[in-house]
Amino acid sequence: MEFAFAIPVMIAVIYYLHDVPKLKRTQNSMKFCAHCAVNMFQNISLGRPNKRITLQDYKYISCSAFLPYYGGGTQQYGGLKLESYAISTPQMSLCYLKGTGINKVKMIWAVVSNWGQPPPSRQIGTMRAGASIHDHIMLPRVYTDTEYDASYICEDLKINAGEVKMMVDVYLNASWCPGGMFGKRRVSPGLWGLLVCSPEAESWGSNMGGWFHYKIIFTPKLGLFDEDLPG
Repeated sequence: MEFAFAIPVMIAVIYYLHDVPKLKRTQNSMKFCAHCAVNMFQNISLGRPNKRITLQDYKYISCSAFLPYYGGGTQQYGGLKLESYAISTPQMSLCYLKGTGINKVKMIWAVVSNWGQPPPSRQIGTMRAGASIHDHIMLPRVYTDTEYDASYICEDLKINAGEVKMMVDVYLNASWCPGGMFGKRRVSPGLWGLLVCSPEAESWGSNMGGWFHYKIIFTPKLGLFDEDLPG
């Protein structure tokens, strides 16, 4: 009886020691990728007279920032077919936030990377007042030209009237990964290595959100961004 009880417990402990650190490494990888993206946004145009970030810059940054997650190489470029992705695909959004009062804020525009294609063919979505492609691109759900409490967008966001902040939101996309398309809150356990369970995806109501959202708020250097969407 002792043997029958001990063996399942030992097996469970072994897989716990393997899989939980794997999830933690993935979460830390998203944090590192977000910091890589912010560093590139702040420094990519230093040699330009006007300093301005373009959509082409965003395409390259949205690919380059995730190289640590993929381990280098070109395996992140799976294309537009769901079955072509062997691991969960990361996604990134860049949001232009403007203070409307003390810790009151509006999102003026946002850019989001969509699919795993190499630049310059990488598809991206743009979002601004009156010309929205995506009605939500991050958690929690945020719309352009709508005033929110700063803490609703990000609990660490502090902003004053007229102040401009940029926000990078990095996460693993739950829709475009094996077994995760539309309506499934959990993907196949094999994606994470867990035999019994898998982490629950953060959800936008009926749509899939993702895992391991990590947001960085930063004050942009002068000339990088303005209220016009990058061209």
